[in-house]
Amino acid sequence: QLIDRVWGMDYEGSDRAVDLAVKRIRKSLEEWPKEQGEIRTLRGLGYQFSVHQD
Repeated sequence: QLIDRVWGMDYEGSDRAVDLAVKRIRKSLEEWPKEQGEIRTLRGLGYQFSVHQD
């Protein structure tokens, strides 16, 4: 659904484009403190940015 909404139905790239983008974002955020939030994988659903609240 995300690929269709962002790039449209005519997108001819990899169906793993979103996964690769999230991987690059995670790599960029390696130094980011987990208390500030993290990207979680929701199997079968997608991704979620969650912020830890104490």
